[in-house]
Amino acid sequence: MTTDEPLTFQFESRETLVAKIERDPANLDPWTGLVQLEAEESSLDTAVSVLLRAIDAVSDREQLWRAVG
Repeated sequence: MTTDEPLTFQFESRETLVAKIERDPANLDPWTGLVQLEAEESSLDTAVSVLLRAIDAVSDREQLWRAVG
């Protein structure tokens, strides 16, 4: 990548993340993305609620805490 190329960031929408979670609730990545999205765009209560749902769904809780911490 050269310095004159624009930086592109890929952010997944809430709907995309929720669809991924519905397909594979134990997958850590979409949960992490959704917690971060809610923390940035919504209230802290919503982010905590998503985090609590993620804790129930993701089997590797230690990895989840490291990802959102």
